[in-house]
Amino acid sequence: MRAKIIMALLALLAVSYSVAPSWVKPGVSLNYSVGSDLVSFSVLNRTVSDVKIEVFTKSTSHKAYPNENASALYGQFWFDSASLAGAYKGGDIGEYVVSDISSQSFAGQQWDTISLQVTISGAITTKVLDKKTGLLLKQTVSAVGAPSVILQKFYVPDWVQVPVPPVNNTPPPPPPVNNTGNVTAPPPVNNTVVNSSQNNTPPAQNNTTIIQNTTPPAQEPPVAPSTNGKKPWLCFPAAFILLVLAFAVVSRKS
Repeated sequence: MRAKIIMALLALLAVSYSVAPSWVKPGVSLNYSVGSDLVSFSVLNRTVSDVKIEVFTKSTSHKAYPNENASALYGQFWFDSASLAGAYKGGDIGEYVVSDISSQSFAGQQWDTISLQVTISGAITTKVLDKKTGLLLKQTVSAVGAPSVILQKFYVPDWVQVPVPPVNNTPPPPPPVNNTGNVTAPPPVNNTVVNSSQNNTPPAQNNTTIIQNTTPPAQEPPVAPSTNGKKPWLCFPAAFILLVLAFAVVSRKS
């Protein structure tokens, strides 16, 4: 019981210092279905005291430019988000009573919702709000013929997430080699070892077998001894005698 009293006091303080949420600023665009019609809200300007909006009704193409109190507890499409922060079911926020806290889907998105109810002239008005931001998601009135107001599309600049560029862990490539410079190429390596003092290349081997001529050189005929001017047969008297005897023996046999 004591906790509920404290929460109620906090709610009263929040109502006393209520203000339009910070996201209610120029650039906000909201589309609601109202029965079979479509109504659009666009924020044109905001000051400390006022929020100027444009209201466009599709069925009539009519535009209206009302001003809302920027320090009020709620407006046509917003509720003071600070007043909703500590709300609990059965608690009071201004003239409203918290009837439900749950999660619901609107405009293709899931929201953590808080439902507030107030009775005016015997009709119960129910507001379903995003508990975090105070955005109006749905409104119904328990009166005959009163259409439901349901969020269809929304654009809030403060809620647009800026994509974070991916971290590139790849090291940058090395700088390109400038091939246009006058770079002198190193001379080719000559692997031939040159000895200036000695030629180490062995002479070519001649595998042709040299056959020596073992035939002794022809001997020259003996030189006849010198006769010192004499006739050669006079130098051999013994041979001459034998020749005469041989001739005589042959003559006898014949």
